[in-house]
Amino acid sequence: MRAEQHPSPIRVSLEMTKQDPLADRFSVPVEGCDVNEKGKLSRYRAKWKVWMSWHGLSGSDPNSIQSQIHRMLFNDLTYRAITSVRESVDTGKTISARSSTLAYLLDQGYVVSQVLSLQKLLDPGRGVISLRRLLKDVQSHRSLITREIYVAGDGHPYDYNSWSDSVDKADPMVRMWGIEAPGLARFATSKYLHEQFDLLSRKQAQDRTRDDTICKSIFGTLNGWISTSGATEIGSIRNNFVAHSADAVRRGGAQFTGVKLSQIDQLQRAIVRVERALTDHILSIRVGRTIVPSPPLGIFHGLDSPYSPPDAERLMHRRWSDLRKERDGWAQGIMEDLKSEPATAQS
Repeated sequence: MRAEQHPSPIRVSLEMTKQDPLADRFSVPVEGCDVNEKGKLSRYRAKWKVWMSWHGLSGSDPNSIQSQIHRMLFNDLTYRAITSVRESVDTGKTISARSSTLAYLLDQGYVVSQVLSLQKLLDPGRGVISLRRLLKDVQSHRSLITREIYVAGDGHPYDYNSWSDSVDKADPMVRMWGIEAPGLARFATSKYLHEQFDLLSRKQAQDRTRDDTICKSIFGTLNGWISTSGATEIGSIRNNFVAHSADAVRRGGAQFTGVKLSQIDQLQRAIVRVERALTDHILSIRVGRTIVPSPPLGIFHGLDSPYSPPDAERLMHRRWSDLRKERDGWAQGIMEDLKSEPATAQS
């Protein structure tokens, strides 16, 4: 008797690397930074590390914001790729991808997955890791992110024009490239950070001060990106039909008529843009990374094979019948079981 062969399943791992790309970010001690408010810099560094732990770039928390975004987008792209054959394959060819049962399960799983993923990232509650919580917390500690801390809080010079005092002006590379010359990267970075902060603080270069902070309107704009009518609609679907089964009073006039891919696209895009605005610009992590994780090798391998042999349909009906009989039996003997339970004291 030959053992039945089963294909090995593809295992998708979305765990974050244990290497910390930000490990050396604050290698220069507070005392060595060109910052007047040393106490504020210490508080900023402590808070920045907390924010990075939520984001996930400097840790391996499975619930980190980056892990959530990666899973959401990986599931989204995989679903859209495997269901694209419903339209791309000649309608005259019979394929299991167009099976109404399989399509129902795939579509339902996709909607639930995306609605929950989107809402977890937009959860404003305390004690959760979400993009909205990160945005709120960074905004509430806006006073810690001053220009001098943004520019010089990790050891870069505050005054990038001081580069000319630390080089040999006769050096051909200096004469040719100026601040962009090799060896002057810390000054060039300082210049870039000042220019970035000009945009965040809405200040002109001639009006810069060390105490400049990020404009409140920046945070208002970011909050607006993830607080659209589409976000409200998907939130209603999640609260009334997916995570909870709301009664008629709670539902009000809410009806579940499905989710449009365009709604998911718009909200995903807003989430990614807010995440990048916070990490790349406001918190200036200065680390390049992709938005969508790379697919594992062979991700679609085997999908060109038949879902089942022709005679397996009979076996599936038999399995359905067996499971139905088992579950129909769950309603039997309830009173006998209740009677056999030991009595407890009544309150």
